[in-house]
Amino acid sequence: MGGFIVTPLFLQNEFHYDETHTGLLLIARPLTFAIAGPLAGYLTLVIGERVSAVGGALAVTASMILLAHVSPGSADSAVILGLALSGVGMGMSSPAMAASVANSVDTHDLGIAGATQQMVNQIGVVLGIQVLQAVQVARAGAVGGVGAFHDAYIVGAFAAGLGVIAAMFVRRTSRHYSQVGNVAIAD
Repeated sequence: MGGFIVTPLFLQNEFHYDETHTGLLLIARPLTFAIAGPLAGYLTLVIGERVSAVGGALAVTASMILLAHVSPGSADSAVILGLALSGVGMGMSSPAMAASVANSVDTHDLGIAGATQQMVNQIGVVLGIQVLQAVQVARAGAVGGVGAFHDAYIVGAFAAGLGVIAAMFVRRTSRHYSQVGNVAIAD
């Protein structure tokens, strides 16, 4: 989320794009998230939580690296690709993490586990936003505006890379499913 929050600032402050142009480019992330999330939910059942989480974290890492290399004068398609990779990555990893948490607790603890997951997720969102903005602001005087945003994206790539490593430790959970009509129900 830190990358998603600093990108409009980058586009408006350094590329000198207006709000409309910026908004049209930014739609790539939520659009790909909306498409990738449901597809990844089904795919997670086949390939497992670990593979989905690692794939998602790799996509977010790649998006941060790509965004760290765009500069004023770069094609809009590079910005769109970076944001789309972020959306795909978050869309891939979110269902996997939700499934991993839900499958690791007893049914009567699902509410507490889900609420805890959401709380930790929101803490991570706020932390990511604050760290990337702090890096961008702190580095602006030393390396200039574009360089400061590049540094912030590199920090985001490093954090996402740590997410790849953490995702490698996610274990695949297995649930047994019963078929009731056309619907699979967890036992």
